[in-house]
Amino acid sequence: VKKDPPVKYISVEDWEKLHVMATEPLHKALLWMAWDIGENVKSLLCLKKRDLKRGIGKEDNEPYYDIHLYKEILKKNRVARTERTMFPETALFLNMILENKKDDDLVFGIVYMQATNIYKKIMKQTGIKCTPGKEKSTLKDLRSGCAMRLLDAGWTIEQINMRLGHHPTSRELERYVTYSTSSRSKPIELTTASNQLNMQKELKKA
Repeated sequence: VKKDPPVKYISVEDWEKLHVMATEPLHKALLWMAWDIGENVKSLLCLKKRDLKRGIGKEDNEPYYDIHLYKEILKKNRVARTERTMFPETALFLNMILENKKDDDLVFGIVYMQATNIYKKIMKQTGIKCTPGKEKSTLKDLRSGCAMRLLDAGWTIEQINMRLGHHPTSRELERYVTYSTSSRSKPIELTTASNQLNMQKELKKA
């Protein structure tokens, strides 16, 4: 019987130590986008400026970007979708790197190996390891960190699956739900879709 891979992710506490060590706006923008929308970095590196649409929130007047994740750049089992950024930092650093780009220019303009080396350097500087088993961290752990952050914020499994590009009934997150529940003194509370907007506001304040 094939075993499920272990639970491993970047915690919110470690994220706060991690992102401040990125020194260039491009690196910060990439890390914040991966943490924010939870898509694989390989896919994010394929995005062009025209795939991002900037807007301003009507209620909070905060900038955001709608990120168009089309099928051609995603893994085969992922769902094409458009995701809105939650954190103002993501929009801030995207503003900085997109200012002088043309619509067909790549957003980041680096290859995956470069992104991996940037991340490895930060991991070495900070000594950060994955939660809970303290394994070495890779860029993929930002995606699982996003999932755990949303789970802890009260998102339903269906909502998180949609955010990450899984089908709504996917069981990919079951082991994270089990870990999250077992590591608490009380069960997690699942919320309804009608509360999603309020949760997004709380996350943006985090």
